[in-house]
Amino acid sequence: MSGVSVKKRKIDFRIELDYLFSCFLQLKDCGLILCFHEIGVVAIGVDGREWWRYSQDIIEDAVVAGDKLQIKFMDKSWVCLDILSGAKAELAYQR
Repeated sequence: MSGVSVKKRKIDFRIELDYLFSCFLQLKDCGLILCFHEIGVVAIGVDGREWWRYSQDIIEDAVVAGDKLQIKFMDKSWVCLDILSGAKAELAYQR
């Protein structure tokens, strides 16, 4: 994935993703963009710097709850991550 500056007419940053992305979620309050791919997520700052990444299995569902990201992977329990650090956290709520 590349971040292109239209104003400068150049590539500002480039980040390797393990798989094709399926969607992006911009979290303006914390200055992050979550890039979801088939088996995980990469958190990227608006400056293009990678903050963290987490992969496990095929993602079935994902929910942002406050400062937590909850991900349901195929055939596994929900995983809860702190949005800023990517560290595992307590589930914000059970689904």
